Amino acid sequence: MSLWEAILSSLKAIWANKMRSFLTMLGVMIGIFSVAVLISIAQASTSDITESIEGTGTNSITVMITGVRTANKFDMDDVDEMTELEGVAYAAPYTSSNMTLKNGTETMDISVTASNEYYDDINGYKLLSGRWISDNDEIQKTACNCSWHRYSRGAIWYSGCSG
Repeated sequence: MSLWEAILSSLKAIWANKMRSFLTMLGVMIGIFSVAVLISIAQASTSDITESIEGTGTNSITVMITGVRTANKFDMDDVDEMTELEGVAYAAPYTSSNMTLKNGTETMDISVTASNEYYDDINGYKLLSGRWISDNDEIQKTACNCSWHRYSRGAIWYSGCSG
């Protein structure tokens, strides 16, 4: 059987079994489309994860002290000592807590983080309105009347300090 005879025979078989041939072609097309979609989703996820990791930087470290019975308490003197170490640009202790904000009948569950003036520099946050705590607030130990503001990553921060 020559090549030409094989091609003619296969075309006759395809024509004789139109429904089976159509379903086979449809299955191949759906399979190719599915693989293409999965590859594009994987590549998009990979780029998002890579950007997120690159955004945190390799030049930051987080030290967490957990447990109620911690013998050595970590205080601002320790933070000040850390900032004097070679290669340390900023040190920002923080504490975080979940709470519910209420305005009239509206409520919103949020996570509130309290820190010093370097927290936004370390984490790359951009405030959309209001202001961050300043060096002057820290020096004067200013009492804060809290007003809440949204920032670019969707969370809320307090500001509006007054003595």
